[in-house]
Amino acid sequence: MNKKNLYVILGIIVIVLIGLFVFLQSQKEKTAVTPQGQQVGVTIPEKTPEEIDQELMRKAIDTQDASFCNEMKIVADKNACLTNVIAASASVKRDASICNQLDDQYQRLVCKDNVIFNKAGDNKDVVLCEQMADKTRIKSCQDYVNSLIK
Repeated sequence: MNKKNLYVILGIIVIVLIGLFVFLQSQKEKTAVTPQGQQVGVTIPEKTPEEIDQELMRKAIDTQDASFCNEMKIVADKNACLTNVIAASASVKRDASICNQLDDQYQRLVCKDNVIFNKAGDNKDVVLCEQMADKTRIKSCQDYVNSLIK
């Protein structure tokens, strides 16, 4: 995953979180404070397991720290989180060997291709793109690298 794709993913996560924040704020009732200093009329909805897992996944990917994934309640979310943390770590560190931690062969290949894509961009080397396992991505890799050279 290249920096551009990582920024796009992070942008989408931020937009979703902003939308979620706005939604949650709209669910709260107005707060009134009595003369004794007590708050009345406050409704603060508890976060759903899905909302908590989304926040944890965002933190895990942003920091490449899988410990956040282990706090997740939904097993499918936890597995997706671990996969994303490994892929993000490999991409950020430009180390395809990290992708070998992924059990799924297809995810492993995509992860390694993303590392190659990033390295090709970093080095402005279109020849590196030819090492990608997914031959359908070679042209987009080369186009990206060529856009950096111009």
